[in-house]
Amino acid sequence: MRSACEILFSRTLAVLMLTVLLVVGSTTGVRASLITNTNGDFLTGDLTGWNATGNVDVVSYSTLPQSYVSNWDLSSWNSVMKGNFALVQFDPTNTGSNHLTTVITTGASVPTVTSFNYAVAWEVVNPLNQPVYEGYFRIEIDGKNDTGKSRMISYRDYGWVTPQNGPAKGVLTGSAELLYGNFEKEYFTEYSMTFNFFNPNLVMSAIVGLDDVALLTEPAPVGPAPVPEPASAMMLAVAGLAGMAGWLKKRKKSCK
Repeated sequence: MRSACEILFSRTLAVLMLTVLLVVGSTTGVRASLITNTNGDFLTGDLTGWNATGNVDVVSYSTLPQSYVSNWDLSSWNSVMKGNFALVQFDPTNTGSNHLTTVITTGASVPTVTSFNYAVAWEVVNPLNQPVYEGYFRIEIDGKNDTGKSRMISYRDYGWVTPQNGPAKGVLTGSAELLYGNFEKEYFTEYSMTFNFFNPNLVMSAIVGLDDVALLTEPAPVGPAPVPEPASAMMLAVAGLAGMAGWLKKRKKSCK
């Protein structure tokens, strides 16, 4: 039968090992990510949550204007534009800008990825002897930190080009992801996501569909003290366990 001293030794060692596992587990676990999406799938049937300038509507594949369906083969749009989506329309007679913006408020966080689906159809309607005819749209992500300071986080252009002697029409579709770098020293509480649409040579008419727009963020760590890196935490835990084991071994001998 074990003595009371030996029982106390066993219990102390068990508590120590459990503590080490909890410490290591808390530092190696992945913090939950947060998907922030302000009507990014346009399921409300309107532009709720978005600020639009220019000719922007919310439609579905089945309610696309007949003039567009007759002008382009938009069957490929049906594979990426699910349900309702935002439809942006521009042409050479409209020199004004088209843009679509949403503001997303979160707790302190860092961005990890922005994703969306897009579909484009264009036509050269006013050749000006340019070497190429081009159009494009740009997504820009700006962040505001807890001091109220804003800065651009990332942007990317998506374009379409028709050679001077090439096709007069074109259709393209795709899915996009913007990955972000390391923001460990800066956290943001508000994000502005803007789509801008450009027709530099004013020689194209075009329509652009946007759907499933989402921003993935990761919350900032909670707590006043920084959490050690997993490798450092493991080394500290093992060193502490070894030290305590040596001390407990001496204590165990004193039980005999």
